[in-house]
Amino acid sequence: MKGSLKARLFFLVVTTVAALLTAPAAASAAPPGTIRSELNNLCVDIEGGSYAAGARVITWTCHGNANQRWYWDGDSIRSRLNNLCLDIAGGDYARGAGIIMWPCHGNANQSWYWYGDTIRSSLNNLCLDIEGGSYARGARLITWTCHGNANQAWY
Repeated sequence: MKGSLKARLFFLVVTTVAALLTAPAAASAAPPGTIRSELNNLCVDIEGGSYAAGARVITWTCHGNANQRWYWDGDSIRSRLNNLCLDIAGGDYARGAGIIMWPCHGNANQSWYWYGDTIRSSLNNLCLDIEGGSYARGARLITWTCHGNANQAWY
């Protein structure tokens, strides 16, 4: 019985060490970067560099300031400026819903994933879209049915 207890203890130690050595490392956030449109090479931008919850998200000439720098944590897209998340306003499922900045809460209206060169919402599988395919600075971002045009392509 004494040998059996030692054997079990040895087995427990070996399996614990093996599990610790082979466990995947926690994902580290990539450094913040810009998100640019294939349509017009403009950057995703928090309008006016606002720190406020509810600030609109637009396209603007790339300048690299914190209101154009983003972290993707594998689920949400967070601003370097204020650590708020890209959010579909009001959790609206409809096409054309505006994109705003909002405190991160982990619900589906703040969950995004890359699919090719598109950014899609986990809420409704709609694409992040420059409204009306506008080339103009200040065009707002919305969700829209994915169609493969350049106003939904990002890099």
